[in-house]
Amino acid sequence: MSKKKILSVMLALVLCFVLLAGCGSRDTGTGSDTTKPQEPASTGTEQENKQQSEQESSEGAKKESVYPIKGDYKLTYWVELAANVTAYCTNFAELPWRQELEKRTGVKVEYIHPPVGQAEESLNVLLASGEYPDIMVYQWPSYPGGVMKLYNDGVIIELTELMEKYAPNLMAYYEANPEVARQVKSDDGKFYLVPFIRGHKELRHTSGPVLRADWLKANGHDVPKTIADWEKVLTGFKENQKCEAPFTGSLDQIKMTFVNAFGIDRTFYPDNKVVKFGPAEDGYKEFLITMADWYKKGLIDQNFATVDRTIQDSKMTTGRAGATRAAGGGQMGPYIVTAQKENPEYDLVAAPYPVKNPGEKPKYMNSFEFTSNGHAVITTSCKHPDIAMRFLDYAYSEEGHILYNYGIEGVSFEYVDGVPTYTDLIMNNPEGLTIAQAMSKYCLAPINGPFIQDVNYIRQYYTMPQQKDALVQWSDVDENTSVMPPITFTPEESAEVAKIMNEINTYVDEMTMNIIMGTEPISKVDEFQQTIKNMGIDKAIEIYQRALDGYYAR
Repeated sequence: MSKKKILSVMLALVLCFVLLAGCGSRDTGTGSDTTKPQEPASTGTEQENKQQSEQESSEGAKKESVYPIKGDYKLTYWVELAANVTAYCTNFAELPWRQELEKRTGVKVEYIHPPVGQAEESLNVLLASGEYPDIMVYQWPSYPGGVMKLYNDGVIIELTELMEKYAPNLMAYYEANPEVARQVKSDDGKFYLVPFIRGHKELRHTSGPVLRADWLKANGHDVPKTIADWEKVLTGFKENQKCEAPFTGSLDQIKMTFVNAFGIDRTFYPDNKVVKFGPAEDGYKEFLITMADWYKKGLIDQNFATVDRTIQDSKMTTGRAGATRAAGGGQMGPYIVTAQKENPEYDLVAAPYPVKNPGEKPKYMNSFEFTSNGHAVITTSCKHPDIAMRFLDYAYSEEGHILYNYGIEGVSFEYVDGVPTYTDLIMNNPEGLTIAQAMSKYCLAPINGPFIQDVNYIRQYYTMPQQKDALVQWSDVDENTSVMPPITFTPEESAEVAKIMNEINTYVDEMTMNIIMGTEPISKVDEFQQTIKNMGIDKAIEIYQRALDGYYAR
């Protein structure tokens, strides 16, 4: 099979995966962009570049961009320095695949990184300056006021017309995946972001419940599926293995593991397109009653209020805990490797998210391709937004998709039976880098950013059968029917919701912890839920409902 055919097959597979994840009607409204693409600055190849752009524009919606871009262009690109690369890199420009990206696109890039751990503070200073890099990558949907505030404040430009003219690869993806396009659009039907897209459901469920498989076997128990199963399993761990914390984890991990089994989510969620707030619903009362009972019986870590990542990892690898909610790559695999050095029988197994009744499918699990992190915007300071868009669009081409997910052929990957397969430079790095660190040096696959993440990357990153099975177990959920989609607030709504929910969320966590630990009686639940109502939850629900209605009207 030729390389061109192989690339075509790979991208087709990615598109098919997302098509299977959801479908819907496409909003074809485009609107007009108040910031028009500017002509390139005068260079020795200006006429050539103009002819190239005109040639591409004349080829229709399914045209292919021509790379490298002719001309002498340089873009400034603001992005956080990913944790996996900080051990060997101070700037993305040092990475081999980023250097290859410059060669292939013909565009030089100056990467600007905020100090590690100070992205939010640095961003606020940058935005206040009035002078911005050409491209900025951040968790823009979670930014206060969202992209509309950035647009209204004159920080970014609208991208719809720019995409239609200069991003044929991304627009072709949207044509094939209209529900993803809906997720990325704002309520006005326009695009302001170049997105990070998780291209398969397994990429959207990389953490979940894990248990000691060897203990399950010793106790004659199957992997638990229902809440009743879990109680039986955790009781067995306490009585037979004498562990101090049958289930360990923080309050958030307890909620993320068990609350959905009671027909609610831990925060806002849509019930047949009607917005509800989980802690104010009857199911939350049932969750609290169950968790308080488990805590009293010693089935939940008696110190869950102070459990952090270090404590969780220690308890899971030393036999002091038998179950938790963990990441498949950063925890499950390392747990097995670490613990088996002392106990060769140690083993873990992933469990599906629990349900209340046998045969039910877990709901309210994040299953959207479009996430809050890793999206690019083009700023009003950019002198050549057409070049910026063409540079970003390369990631969504067949060739770009391979580079972003696998790196350079013959270096970080080879084709094996038509499938891009990481080499030992990644899987057994001679410099002693972990798989995640090596991947991050030679491609973008384990990091978010403006590209389509390929499921084949994680199936290779997860080297153990236990991890591969976890992807299947955790992704077996009711997709896209019971999760709050990526809705958009106006800047005013965003500020009002934040004001209401900062207070409510603090109160909910305090009372949830107190009721589970028994410092507040179960009889206080009704009063607790009435207090939430008195604190303005109905107004917050009203704002969410308007935003949800706007999402479905896109």
